[in-house]
Amino acid sequence: MYFTVVPLAWAGSVAFHQSMLPLAESSATKLPLVLMSTNPAAVEAALKEVCSCRPLIHGANRDNIDAMVKLSVANKLPLVISEGGGLEALGALAAKAKAGGADVLVLDFGDQPLSNIIG
Repeated sequence: MYFTVVPLAWAGSVAFHQSMLPLAESSATKLPLVLMSTNPAAVEAALKEVCSCRPLIHGANRDNIDAMVKLSVANKLPLVISEGGGLEALGALAAKAKAGGADVLVLDFGDQPLSNIIG
């Protein structure tokens, strides 16, 4: 599966690549859009520009889960949860997101093979 990925924040900055957003949202690409940032303010700013194309929000973690769930629920968008602390920690964050109203979740196990995580 291929996606158009728009990295939103570098080193915690709210600034994002505005020149990339119109291209990502336009008909220039038929690929689904993924907004990647662990900074909820950067995601919120980008959603004002591209929410109509229903992007996937990527970047929820233990430090920002509440704010990212609020963005996902308010905009009715799917949310990616990443957690490097193992399967139990990822499951706990997913349960928290579901309890907060997020209904479409993608779980990101990181770069480890799934067999290493569950084995």
